[in-house]
Amino acid sequence: MNKKLVAAGILAAACCMAFAFAACEPAQEEQQGAAPVITAEADKTEITAGDELTLTWSATENAQVDVAYTLDGEAADDLTFTSGTPFTIEEAGSYVFTFTAEGAKAVTVTITVVKPNLVQDEDGWTLPSTWTQNGSGLVNANQNSGVVNANWLSNYAVTKDAFSGNYSISVTVQGTRTNHEGLVNNNIEIGLIPWYQDAQNYVIVYLQFWANWTYSNMGLTSIEVLYFKDGVQYGPEGTVGFNSHFMDNPLYSGSNCASLNPDDAITIKVDRIYDAQQNMDVYTVMVSGTNSEGEFVSVSFEQAYTTSVGKTGGIGLYSWNDTVTFSSLYVEKIETEDVGETVEPEQPAVLPDEDENEEASTTEQTPVQ
Repeated sequence: MNKKLVAAGILAAACCMAFAFAACEPAQEEQQGAAPVITAEADKTEITAGDELTLTWSATENAQVDVAYTLDGEAADDLTFTSGTPFTIEEAGSYVFTFTAEGAKAVTVTITVVKPNLVQDEDGWTLPSTWTQNGSGLVNANQNSGVVNANWLSNYAVTKDAFSGNYSISVTVQGTRTNHEGLVNNNIEIGLIPWYQDAQNYVIVYLQFWANWTYSNMGLTSIEVLYFKDGVQYGPEGTVGFNSHFMDNPLYSGSNCASLNPDDAITIKVDRIYDAQQNMDVYTVMVSGTNSEGEFVSVSFEQAYTTSVGKTGGIGLYSWNDTVTFSSLYVEKIETEDVGETVEPEQPAVLPDEDENEEASTTEQTPVQ
């Protein structure tokens, strides 16, 4: 046989085999399939607690995508959601959603959920004439220079929504004066109303800065905790009068909160928690801030009342004899073993009209000379 013909035949056979192998290779890859690729996104990267979020995800190769998430670094599973459908996130924190599929590279989406700041709710308040709202929060320019006890404990703003159960309220306040800039018998006062039913029934916590009196060497003179029931002013439970926590009292003097002035940024925090054994609402008051010397100071104490037990109520802000900005007002639910109610708006809280304001302001405070 011709050797050249044999060689040509072998070469041709080899080429056919190579061609057949090359033709089969893509088919084999197609049969095995490429690695899935996950696509995931959110319509927002930051929302306010209570708002809606939409997550959308998919994967190539018809791969099944699984989703897990963490809240502030801890695994969580309370949320129910599907791709492309809006859902609500009620709790503030940092959420990291992780999307996985077999053979695919995981994809993460991070969402920041911030607490709702009530002072930025334009429709959430009915404001007296001296109150305004701006980008910083709510401002009360209630300057009563020369007018003793004008609008005392009555010129307040109250939320339209009412709240129930156990909850915590915190607000940052800052005035423009120091305690020495007030007038004799005309304190500077800044406070928070943790429960408000109407002009005759509410609980109020306020900071008192006395000017040019015995305590003029102090900044924050006292923290007052009072309640009104049917228009009568009470201090401790069932006792008509005042309930003063003076900052020079040995119980509190070590806190050095007397060094705070109205123009310092001060945080007032009040927790309202029902105590089943006493059948009373326990109000835990916490006041803190950084004084002009750069020192952080704080003080706390409790006061229990029956007047608000089992009742919904609005939340209010109060100031007197200074221009005060109220910012960063947050309300959060508190769950306890005794009561695990959530904090949800239930009904409008009625803001007193001018006649009611006048009636509420008739109770005068007698200064300590």
